[in-house]
Amino acid sequence: MTLSKFECLSRYVRTIGRAGDGPGEYREPMMRLALGTDGTLLMYDASHMRVNRYGPTGASTTGFEPNNDWTVLPDGRLIAWRTDRLGFFTKGPRGMTVAELADAAHRFDTLERRELQALQDFSEKHRKPEGDMVYVHGVIPERTQAITELRLDLDQRVWLRRSTPSVRTPPRPGGPSRPNDPKPPTLSFSEPEVWIAFRLDGTYLGEVRFPLGVQVRAFDKDIAWGTLTSADDEPLLVKYSISGAQRGKLR
Repeated sequence: MTLSKFECLSRYVRTIGRAGDGPGEYREPMMRLALGTDGTLLMYDASHMRVNRYGPTGASTTGFEPNNDWTVLPDGRLIAWRTDRLGFFTKGPRGMTVAELADAAHRFDTLERRELQALQDFSEKHRKPEGDMVYVHGVIPERTQAITELRLDLDQRVWLRRSTPSVRTPPRPGGPSRPNDPKPPTLSFSEPEVWIAFRLDGTYLGEVRFPLGVQVRAFDKDIAWGTLTSADDEPLLVKYSISGAQRGKLR
């Protein structure tokens, strides 16, 4: 299923988006559409709980814009969150629980935002064409998302990865590129992983900060498992003890 655009005399113009789970793609068979005053087409895709925006030449979204996500808990309750808020809500037969912190998403460093825009523009320029569709992913916003990921551990704690100011770091040396390959722009910033935890009843437990370069893979009671790239560019599995996890308060 795809959405097609026609002129008033029934002449085909282009196909808008396509079925899928990526940026500008959709899976909802009954799409809700609206047209903005600037000609932007808005499409609500209930399957992904998001709104796709299409400009005159294609999709106009970035990976940093607010979006929704959800999953089902083992007991049948629904847990959902928005990436522009530091919190979540659960809903089930016994009602709804809302947990949220007052903190707002921080602003990008000016240089970091410029580098991210250059990387995005480079990716769009060198992306292989897909039929008549041209993807334009817009402008990097001034603010980051408040949270970028949600996980549950075996103790039914809710872990939210919150955005935090990035750190200026030298780029890692990469492998040799082919002579004819265009060289992508470099990104000289890295963001440390900071995770905040709640109980499912909304009780805030605290936050855990991990060293720069660690990618957290799983939480298990008072342990967090992550990966780290060694000086030889090899992945390492690392184990961290979460202080205060057994007492119910994290730091």
